[in-house]
Amino acid sequence: MNLKKIILVAVIFVAAASIIGSSFGNRSHKGWDTAYNVEKVQSIQVESNVAQIWVRPIASNEILVHFTGQGRLNINDHLSNGQLTISETAQNSWRFSIGRVQNHTPQLEIMLPQASFERLSVSNDVGTILVEGIRAEDLQLTSRVGEITLRDTQSNHVLLGSNVGQINATHVAGNLGITSDMGQISISLPVLGQNIDVTSRIGEVNLNLGQAPENATIHTATQLGESRIFGESSTSATFGDGRYQVNISTNMGEINVW
Repeated sequence: MNLKKIILVAVIFVAAASIIGSSFGNRSHKGWDTAYNVEKVQSIQVESNVAQIWVRPIASNEILVHFTGQGRLNINDHLSNGQLTISETAQNSWRFSIGRVQNHTPQLEIMLPQASFERLSVSNDVGTILVEGIRAEDLQLTSRVGEITLRDTQSNHVLLGSNVGQINATHVAGNLGITSDMGQISISLPVLGQNIDVTSRIGEVNLNLGQAPENATIHTATQLGESRIFGESSTSATFGDGRYQVNISTNMGEINVW
């Protein structure tokens, strides 16, 4: 093949790659912002089929919603009877270029005032969920496929659930319930002041308390794996009057409480 033919093939290849790239990433959404007065909102429900979701506090009296992403997008948001519902439907956008393939996952960011809400519910089919610094009486985060991270929150009741993905809970106040089909579960609390119930099918479970609690009863169960409570091979321990109940079970995986 002579030089002219080589150059012609290269030009055709680059042009084809550009066309494919533009067809797969044909829509871009950036800077989508909506504000709501917090006085009218008592509970918040977030629903997504694919996105990276981040809920965090903001020094404001308004709730802000910000979306960035590429691909087909449909967002419905409405306020009814004190509940704000944010429903997002999008698709991952794949952009092809010479030598690499890029995946652009949509990102949904929700900023909440530092007020206490009755309920915050976030569900995501595919993608990560990060919630931090939020106060809500009831807090529920669920994901089919994706990591869930919850930190520095104040609630009465917390429910975290994932089919596939790691679950992290750090400095979480309120009774804590966690269910997982597959994935590591990590809990870190400076002081144990709540009941904890963890159920996992496959995955290691780690509960870091820093020191032995003053008033708690701990029960663990694993069918395949080792259970250790503060360095001892054990499945049960009582501290003080055992007021707070900690139950951890997994079908397959180690359990560590320390």
